[in-house]
Amino acid sequence: MGCGASMPVSDMKWMDEVLDSTGPAGVSWQGPRPNKAKVFESYKFGDTLGTGGFAVVRLATCRSTGKNCAMKVMTLPNPKESGGHNERENIFYEIGLLARLQSEYIIRLDEFFVENNKVYLATELLAGGDLLDAVIESGSYDESMARRIFRRVVLGVQYLHSEGITHRDIKLENLLLGDKFDLSTVKICDLGLAKKATDRLVHSACGTPQYVSPEVVNSKKGDAHGPSVDTWACGVVLFILLCGYPPFAHKTETTLYALICAGDYSFTQSSVWEVITDDAKDLIRSFLTVNQSTRITADDALRHPWFQNSSLESETCMSLGLTQSALKKYRGKFKSAVNAIRTINRVNRLVGISGGASVRRSVYL
Repeated sequence: MGCGASMPVSDMKWMDEVLDSTGPAGVSWQGPRPNKAKVFESYKFGDTLGTGGFAVVRLATCRSTGKNCAMKVMTLPNPKESGGHNERENIFYEIGLLARLQSEYIIRLDEFFVENNKVYLATELLAGGDLLDAVIESGSYDESMARRIFRRVVLGVQYLHSEGITHRDIKLENLLLGDKFDLSTVKICDLGLAKKATDRLVHSACGTPQYVSPEVVNSKKGDAHGPSVDTWACGVVLFILLCGYPPFAHKTETTLYALICAGDYSFTQSSVWEVITDDAKDLIRSFLTVNQSTRITADDALRHPWFQNSSLESETCMSLGLTQSALKKYRGKFKSAVNAIRTINRVNRLVGISGGASVRRSVYL
């Protein structure tokens, strides 16, 4: 195990502990180890695909195979600085999680490099881009198409939970496509907040405001959060996929969280709900159950009548053009919020403030 002299012994020890640990069934995960070769000898770097507070994503081509990938590059924090050691451990922990995952519903990590105090993650290139953009630009969109998309999301969540992993940031913006013209190629990305812990419980803040569950809103420092936070978020995703706007929304977070904790949403704000099946609404209710102990699991969701209804096909479904129009507005608001956060982080870096509006340094944008 190792990555040449450029990977400190302490990092190698931590990575060994993460990658050599076993899964919930006592079986070791099989995944890539740090590549001992030099990254620039192995890959040719191309255009920048995206940037975040602490990371850059570059198009990269494997010199030996000619295969393209998305290479995420991040400078490791200095372990001698305040919090630096813990941040390095968090980064290697996240890499360890992603390295183990082998599922067609989760973005794949092909290999990674650690050299010159940087981490290079070679992940599969999901050339289809954002699911949200593809749905908006799709010539036709209906409930059966939403079901095909969402089934893969739930299958991905089911897989993560079977591996003892809680994603903790399931949201529409973390769903990407392998093929822009095939909405059924959706995959879950960004495991930057994912956690694996004993008894499948994690004890730190998680999620994006409109997607967080009541138990997260009401939690105190040290409270445990399990897989139910993901299934709640799945309900929010399904709601948005069907109508184009979130079930819980308000300009102030205090009121937003009050709505979430009360489970205060409705199927009457848009006429689009008049053409949505009762089974779909029932599944949403099962996901958006305030009491986490009775909230539906990913396993049970896949057995729900909505997924089993063979008569729900494009030929029998009404077009969801209103949903696509609403999604355009939703996308605009989201991108404005992202740009605002990036501006805050950029200003903070210029004046020497660390952290900014980001939750923490992560190997994911």
